Amino acid sequence: MGNLGIINRYSFNDFDENFFISKLDILWSKDRNTIDYEFDYWNKYIDYEHKEISIKLNKLRCNLVEKYSTSIIDIGIGCGEFIKKIRITAKGYDVNPLAVKWLKDRNLYCDVYNDFPKIDGITLWDVLEHIPNPESLINIIPDNCFVFLSIPIIDDFNKIYNFKHYRPKEHLTYFSRSGIINYFNILGFTLMEFNKDESIAGRESIESFVFKKTFSFKNKLDLSNLKSIRDKQGIYLIKNKKNNKIYVGSAIYNLNKNRITRSLSIRIQDNLRKLKNNCHHNKHLQNSWNKHGIENFEFYVVEFFIGLNEDLLLREQYWIDELKAANTQFGFNICPKAGNSFGRPVTIETRNKISLANKGKKYSLETKQKMSQWQIGKKLSQETKNKISKSEKGKSLSKETKELISKSNTGKVRNIETKKTMMLSSHTKKLSIDDVLEIKKMLEEGVKISIIANKFMVTKSNISAIKNGKTWKYI
Repeated sequence: MGNLGIINRYSFNDFDENFFISKLDILWSKDRNTIDYEFDYWNKYIDYEHKEISIKLNKLRCNLVEKYSTSIIDIGIGCGEFIKKIRITAKGYDVNPLAVKWLKDRNLYCDVYNDFPKIDGITLWDVLEHIPNPESLINIIPDNCFVFLSIPIIDDFNKIYNFKHYRPKEHLTYFSRSGIINYFNILGFTLMEFNKDESIAGRESIESFVFKKTFSFKNKLDLSNLKSIRDKQGIYLIKNKKNNKIYVGSAIYNLNKNRITRSLSIRIQDNLRKLKNNCHHNKHLQNSWNKHGIENFEFYVVEFFIGLNEDLLLREQYWIDELKAANTQFGFNICPKAGNSFGRPVTIETRNKISLANKGKKYSLETKQKMSQWQIGKKLSQETKNKISKSEKGKSLSKETKELISKSNTGKVRNIETKKTMMLSSHTKKLSIDDVLEIKKMLEEGVKISIIANKFMVTKSNISAIKNGKTWKYI
């Protein structure tokens, strides 16, 4: 599979034998081996240097850069024409031996990967799509620095092999417009400007973008102002400055009825509230907080995330392992596995205590509503569905339980709506989870509702309810 860079953080699938497609709307070449950028490449740019289109492009690029920056480094200099034309301080970096020599002869060469210069802009003209792991470069760009780039933009990945800029082993990554914006946003950049000036000048499907590094993963969060992560999801950590121990957690984003109910800011605020009230679920972190106080703790976001919840847990697991957060010498995480208590041993005595503590517990109406709300939209994995099906098979209520149910229902007066609901649920009791899975498959295949109802000996309204998500919606 090779080094997938940032794409490895997010859900991606096979597009065909040559490409992966990412949830970020990016097409990623499976073969990350690139061509050699040597003499032929240098000579191509030398021939191109004095053509009318080249003069136009350099003028457009200089005007764009000079709007924002006072000093830049040009990555992938071509033959150096842009550096010669720009009217601000400019240096360069390249892998082409002739380009490196040209820069060094003029004392303009910078090894950005080992010693990033103090500049406020970086230019990537027709470069990003060539880099096997572009994140390795983007991640070292300093705070408040501008990124200027021109790049091929493809609207329909299904037309990749007819795309004007399809170049195997040369262009390794293909972006849609939303893909390039998503990519930089994840890495802490804000879009400042984009235009199609180069396309208008004669370069088909080439668009220009300006981004600014506005979020640093190195800086601690200001807990009094979390607006910048209000609608973000990702991985955060809590650090004790006294002993450098850390706690790693994750947060998904959820919008319910136009109200944000889950995000990084909400998750961090929840942690903070519980720690202040001495009721945090992680006793190690809570004890440390009680001992050292709020002034000795810092909160950070280590990465933003777009993708499925399962992939977010993979990233949380990466950081737990990378920072040794589940090792008591280095961290506070109790569970070695992200997102659950797997791997955390629970004794029989502890299980009995939990069971005893929950017996007879009554929840307030507000708590019940919150618990119900939490389940909305949850999807069970096939493995979980199979476990539920297996556990329910052959179950029968005891005589004592039946009597209790009967007694609790005696004398109850139900409204029409409740009666309708009970009537509908009485039909669904005939169906097992396996039945419902088969019904849903038949519905997807276009089988008529009447035929399905006859097969499973239920009413057509019962099948319609399943089809419309009114019943069995968690399957």
